[in-house]
Amino acid sequence: MKRVIFIAVMCAFVAAPAVADPSYGTVQVKYRNYTDSPVLYRETTVYDSIHMGTAVGRVVTGIYRLDMQTYVDNGGNPLNLSADEIAMLSGKVDSFCTDIIDNPDKSNFRTYNVSPLEEIPDPVAGPMGDAKAIDAAELLYMNWTSSLDAAQAAAIQAALWEIVNEDSGTYALGQGAAFGNFQMWGNSSVVSAANLLLGNLTPDAQQVDYRGYFVGLTSPSYQDFVVKVPLPGAVLLGILGLGVAGLKLRKFA
Repeated sequence: MKRVIFIAVMCAFVAAPAVADPSYGTVQVKYRNYTDSPVLYRETTVYDSIHMGTAVGRVVTGIYRLDMQTYVDNGGNPLNLSADEIAMLSGKVDSFCTDIIDNPDKSNFRTYNVSPLEEIPDPVAGPMGDAKAIDAAELLYMNWTSSLDAAQAAAIQAALWEIVNEDSGTYALGQGAAFGNFQMWGNSSVVSAANLLLGNLTPDAQQVDYRGYFVGLTSPSYQDFVVKVPLPGAVLLGILGLGVAGLKLRKFA
């Protein structure tokens, strides 16, 4: 969770420079907090032997709420995804975190790149690349609804972190070396629910590419997020790769 909050403060780690390029433009983003009503989060403990190197307790796992304004198009949008559609991501927006390293800024609006999922997060754990981005998009498309409760939101966030950060080639959350470099424990119901979501991902040969429904928000200095595109349209999905992802090659290290 790019803003791994321990009781009061999210985990403070120094981030490497961003590599989120190409982007569709920029937008001003301010983190609103995770305690707005309804509160959609649960606390867990995470450990990442590659990207963090330490266990972090009482991590806030769930929905992150943002204020967004002033989208500036750079002319690099995909066909049929207009600046107006992306600009509809304004006001109060729900998001999930895609990076466990950086913290957000609760006090100020910051400039973020609006980028395709495969180009986020900025290092250390990213960019995630096409294979993981297709998995992340399927996870979000199939499970991110307007009626989530806190347990469901926490499970989605936990599963998303596993996709982004796990380097073993197998998705599974738990505690111990058997669960790879990214591990989570401290809330068994969240871990179990996240593992169920991960287990439900479609095998590669039959997988549909849902990336057109989402964009990433990335910053060289602050926490990265993923948000829904309000009006991508069915045509966009067709153009961005809807169909069988036999094109998808899983190249985990």
